[in-house]
Formats: sequence, structure tokens, C-alpha cells
Amino acid sequence: MQRLPSSADGFSLIEVVASLFLVGTLLVAILTAQRQHVRQLLQADRRLEAIAALDQLLLERTDPGTPTDNERPDDKLPGENPFYWRSQQRTEPATTAIGAAILRIEVFDPDYLHGKTLAAVELLVASSGAAEGTARDRP
Repeated sequence: MQRLPSSADGFSLIEVVASLFLVGTLLVAILTAQRQHVRQLLQADRRLEAIAALDQLLLERTDPGTPTDNERPDDKLPGENPFYWRSQQRTEPATTAIGAAILRIEVFDPDYLHGKTLAAVELLVASSGAAEGTARDRP
């Protein structure tokens, strides 16, 4: 039986430490990417819930212009959800010419993403007599 040289008996301490460092770095990168992926999935689910709630609000209104009734900043969307809505109506020269205005309805959750808008829709509605060229904001 022939004996192998002493350098082939095993790994040196430097090789073991280097391989542990590489494996550790790879593991940290994978866990970081997974955490970001889960966060993005949760945000996407929250946005889908907000879109569904906004859709429900629009379905419950027969006249698309009625959502401008939210004069308080805490108008909660209908249903079992944590979302609130606000609207802003603005006019532009093109919309004023046809007697209409642009109504933007935003859905947000004050406790999530620092109140950042999760979903929004803009509708063309009959002008409600707001001064031409000025924006009317109802937070």
C-alpha cells in the first residue's frame, strides 16, 4: 500500500476558513434576497387588497362623481379592511372646455408605508363648479 504525500491527507486550516467564509457569504446573500422577496410579496398583496377595496367603493356608487363627498381625512373604505380614501378634483384646459374635471381617488393605509398611496384611479366627471384652473383638494 502506497502512502500519499502529507499535503494530500486533508484540508489546511486556511482552506477550511476560506470555504466557510464563502459559504457564509452565499448564505447571507440568499437570506437577504429571500427577505426582500417576502416583503415585496406582502406589499403586492396589500396593494391588491387596496385595489379591491377601491373597486368596491366605485361599484357602490351609481354616480362616479359622488366619491368627492369625503370631506374628512379619515373616510374609511367600505368593508373589513384598514384602508382610507381621499379625493382630489382638478381641472385642466382640455377638461374645462368640455365641462368636466378630473377626479383622483387615492387609497391609503395610515399605518402602512407611512401613509403612502397604495392605489389610485382618475375619473373624468362633470365639473362641480370649482374655479377654473384651480385644484380643489380634499385630503
